[in-house]
Amino acid sequence: AAGAAAASDTPEAETLSNEPRRLGTLKSFSSQHGYGFISCPETNQAYKRDVYLDKSQVGESWQWNQLLEFSVSFNERGQPQARNVNWDPVPLIGTDA
Repeated sequence: AAGAAAASDTPEAETLSNEPRRLGTLKSFSSQHGYGFISCPETNQAYKRDVYLDKSQVGESWQWNQLLEFSVSFNERGQPQARNVNWDPVPLIGTDA
């Protein structure tokens, strides 16, 4: 019974969204606080907020307003979080073959 109680105390895993990967720009990041935000028109329209960026998703080399690609997950309050961040996205260019 104690094991079951301990298991129920653990936080639920974050929910990954079924959305496609998004492109956004690094709006802010504080090394001191360990988080920042990504500006993305699509997610801003859908959730009315910027996407949270945790320090675990930040590479060693970054710049303000840098273009990046990311997946969206949601915290326990349903707020968007950036996951699987690609700091050097290469855009796909359509070809007429």
